Amino acid sequence: MSRRYQHFTPSGYLLGTTSELLQVVSTMASLGSRLGSALGTRDRMMMVMKRLDELERYLDPEYGEGLEVCDNVKLDLVLGREDQLRSFHNQLITLNSLKHVMDSQHIKGQYSCTPVSTL
Repeated sequence: MSRRYQHFTPSGYLLGTTSELLQVVSTMASLGSRLGSALGTRDRMMMVMKRLDELERYLDPEYGEGLEVCDNVKLDLVLGREDQLRSFHNQLITLNSLKHVMDSQHIKGQYSCTPVSTL
């Protein structure tokens, strides 16, 4: 590498010692790696920014509403979540049966909103 450097550099700009040459080469290599990492990070961020609209569209809760799905697919979706739907149904029945407890006078009187006096 030293011979290549001397071959392409005019004689007036040659470095005096080998240690100076090694220092310049190591500095240039570290600068090159830092520059490469900075540019690499920017490219990745630019790719994300370009696809941000697409990501927002897919993350929108109403995204799947406009898609046409045949009845067999809808049936498969419901049957696939049958256990979860039954669990939700049982929880709603339990909640409905316990509603009278939450409406009792004991609970209503317990948590009255009276102003607290300041000291």
